Amino acid sequence: MKQERVVYLYMKAYYNKHTLTPTYQEICNACNIKSKSHVFKIVDNLINNNYLKKIEGIHTKRRLKFTRKKYRVII
Repeated sequence: MKQERVVYLYMKAYYNKHTLTPTYQEICNACNIKSKSHVFKIVDNLINNNYLKKIEGIHTKRRLKFTRKKYRVII
């Protein structure tokens, strides 16, 4: 859950700066995650929880889009 929050916040900051989402390799490097497959699982979980969605019809590395659902941190 903690890594999911870190990845989401990094992706949001990256998107705000560059107006596109980062690649899995960029997420690995920024969040100190060693495996792209682990990043894929985290991003897939964000998609399943409706924080992100894939843009259909675009075949690029950066085909994710943020939804209106806000990521809430529960302390």
